[in-house]
Amino acid sequence: MSVTTQPITAPNWQPLGELDFVPGPCPICKSPDGVALHKKTVAGFNIEFSRCTSCDALYARNRATAESLRRIFSSRDFFAAGQPGGDNIDYFDFIGGETYLRMTAADRISRLRRFKARGRLLEVASAAGFFLIEAKEAGYDVSGVEFSGPMAKYASERWQVPVVPDSIELIDLPEHSFDVIASWGVLTIVQDPVAVFKKFHRALKPGGIWAFNTYYHDCLWHRLVRARWGILGVQTSQIFSRRLILETVEREGFRLLSRRRDTPHSDLLKIADQLAANIGWRQLPKILQNIGLASLIIRIPLPDVYEYIWRKS
Repeated sequence: MSVTTQPITAPNWQPLGELDFVPGPCPICKSPDGVALHKKTVAGFNIEFSRCTSCDALYARNRATAESLRRIFSSRDFFAAGQPGGDNIDYFDFIGGETYLRMTAADRISRLRRFKARGRLLEVASAAGFFLIEAKEAGYDVSGVEFSGPMAKYASERWQVPVVPDSIELIDLPEHSFDVIASWGVLTIVQDPVAVFKKFHRALKPGGIWAFNTYYHDCLWHRLVRARWGILGVQTSQIFSRRLILETVEREGFRLLSRRRDTPHSDLLKIADQLAANIGWRQLPKILQNIGLASLIIRIPLPDVYEYIWRKS
């Protein structure tokens, strides 16, 4: 892991403001038929989730509009809420997790290199650019797409890599242009996932690699925590089942190369923050900080996330 010589300035976060939500059918199969499953409030916003009776996806009945998503991802409320264990939209300090996030990125790149050791790599939802800089140092020719304008600017300037500040759903990708596409933490957020899968297939060169990780709703963790499940947030559009993700991606012309439980690096404070959201242990982050263990980094097998690597057929 290298140390950048570029001056580091915080992203220029934008106000969150009001958010608009619109009802809609299942984003995957477009069926209007769903069984209501969860209602919850996140950071003051009311959201509902249903289970599709056609394809078995879990999806948000009222999804944030594209403009609201832009405001969410451009806000301090999403990336830097500052209160571990609080009622946050998502991260309490994303950039503060650089050390363990770059360790996770390096691990993922080592697995990618088994199938495509060099070439043009695009990361979708590249956030602060931690995966991009690790990939660049591993020899890839990298670029990114990031819906958060402040994060895209931060990553581009800090690491000297090109990052497009827009949604992958709103831009075109040139045909047969990339050897690798990586999209970590994206599949629950895009609002037309099948269209995105088609876009990735078209943009990859023959034999190109697509890597991603994603939640699946038919996991024991979801059954245990139910509506408190942390991934059920204001930015969430849908969550696949284990079977549905395999069938859908294969149908779009990809062949599975690798599937493994996602085991990222994390410090104990981030783990405590997630337990606070999922189980209600709101005092755990403060306890870890008080006893001096908050910054201890470990690897943790996630109970509800898998990592996939696919090849374009």
